[in-house]
This record gives sequence, structure tokens and C-alpha cells, in this order.
Amino acid sequence: MDHPRLATTTPYPDETYERLKYRRIDHGILAETGPERIGNGFYVLLCNGGTVRFTGPRNRTELSEDDLLMLTPGVTGLIDTCGTAGDTDLLYIAPKFFDSLPDGQPLYQQLTWLRGDGDMPFLHLDAGQA
Repeated sequence: MDHPRLATTTPYPDETYERLKYRRIDHGILAETGPERIGNGFYVLLCNGGTVRFTGPRNRTELSEDDLLMLTPGVTGLIDTCGTAGDTDLLYIAPKFFDSLPDGQPLYQQLTWLRGDGDMPFLHLDAGQA
């Protein structure tokens, strides 16, 4: 399921899908509109401030400033605010496009390793990494 409110880039030539989408989610607007469902693609969420919650099929993860969450196509869930001001960057990568990247498979293997006990790779970035 693609996210309808994400900004889009130019589609890959001769393809019917859009390969990348980006959106900055304002937590205040998210509090007014309610949770948003994402899934069916690779997603990267980076919390820039405040707190945002991702509820997946098996667990719930709260992200605060400089937390990064990466989702694979098999994971769907809801993004919701925890009532704090801030924003979160959301990047969608179409699975077909991700699979065509030379570094796609090594990155996917790293994501699998990062999952640990949960089903979602989660990192806290140092100030210089964010």
C-alpha cells in the first residue's frame, strides 16, 4: 500500500510504479488527522524531534529525536504521534527499485541482522549521524 500523501519523484522510465517518495510528517498535523497506515515497501523513518510511535504486527516502537526505523515490505503498521511537538522524515522505496540497486541485497542483510528480538530494525543515531 503506497502512502497517498507522500511527495513523489519521476517514475522509472517505462515502469508503472514510482520508485521513491518522501514526506516530512508534522506531529501536530498527525495528531489532528489520526494514525497513518504504511506498508508494502521499504520505509525509513527518522524522528527529528518529539516522539512518534510505529505499531507493527507484533510490537510497538516509540521513536524520539535521532531515532531511525527501517521497515521491509513484509511489515505494515500505523504511524501515530505520542502527543509531543516535532516531525519525522518518511522515505518510501519501491521494492522493485530497491531490488535493482547494486547495494540492495547487502543492505537487506544488514537490516535482517539489526532486527534482533523484534521485527523492525531500529537505531539511535549520534548527533553527527542524524
